[in-house]
Amino acid sequence: MLKKKEHQSVVQFCLELELLSSKAYSSCDEVALALIRAEVLHEQLREWPEAYHLYEILTNEEGYHFYERMKDAALSIEHLRKRRYDFSEKKVDKPDLKQQTTSTEVPYFDSGRRSKVLSATQNRKFKEQQPKMVEKTPITVKCAKCGKKGHSTEECRSKKDKREAGNSFSATLKWWSCSASTPGTKVCNLTGMKHMVKLQCLGLKLLAMIDTGSQLTIKPLSFLLKAEKAGADVDTVCKKVKARGMEVFDASGNLMSFVGCKKTELKLLGGRTSFVQMDVKRLKYEVLQQGTHASEALWIKILFLSRNETQTDCDKTEGAQ
Repeated sequence: MLKKKEHQSVVQFCLELELLSSKAYSSCDEVALALIRAEVLHEQLREWPEAYHLYEILTNEEGYHFYERMKDAALSIEHLRKRRYDFSEKKVDKPDLKQQTTSTEVPYFDSGRRSKVLSATQNRKFKEQQPKMVEKTPITVKCAKCGKKGHSTEECRSKKDKREAGNSFSATLKWWSCSASTPGTKVCNLTGMKHMVKLQCLGLKLLAMIDTGSQLTIKPLSFLLKAEKAGADVDTVCKKVKARGMEVFDASGNLMSFVGCKKTELKLLGGRTSFVQMDVKRLKYEVLQQGTHASEALWIKILFLSRNETQTDCDKTEGAQ
């Protein structure tokens, strides 16, 4: 990846970036080139405390012009940082406090009394010569997307990735991913039992939770990254699918956002194999949320027990089959 040199200005880096990206991605359109350049520019300036302004433009703007807006914002930030640095490096001579604090006797009569006052002009000059102290305050990370403290804009799970670009699925996968994490599982006595099955996808085993209330199958982004790292040829076995033109809501009525949509082969261990279309999302756990259409494709059915039947009777029936 192209890296910005320590003393290289933003203008020089952007010129080099635009020249090299045009040669390296000559087959990409303007929107794809703008996305590639914007991602690289943000990656090189992400250490700046003001970089969240750039990420806001990257996540909210559409079309090829968002790179130009990001470049203009980076130039403005660089200019402000330079002025702040020049001001802090400026040496201010220490004033002679004895001379400055010498009071001047100005005789005037107020009810027959004589007073001593400090010359207003001398007092003003003294204040102007005092160096301004710049207090260093601890930097508190605050998300520019949701407004909450404790995480950066890149780590915010409420953001939406509205753009898709690239000539291969592996390139698209890199744009989808910022980070992947797999936290531990919390056990709660108030939750019911999960219906889990074991699948095989992209040469790796994957746990799937059967979701009877969802028509969608949602694959964790962390699993795709893991499969690519393990050597899976995602460009061959994964087919990128155009996202649906409708809004999707979860069981609580919250609008759901996905990083993309793709179609690949799923195999139920000891059962059927089928190509299934899945939505890709950043999930907390590396578990496939298997919707009704995937269960139907893999011949997974739900059995309803009658009033007189028990779970043991059902298990005996399945064993006889």
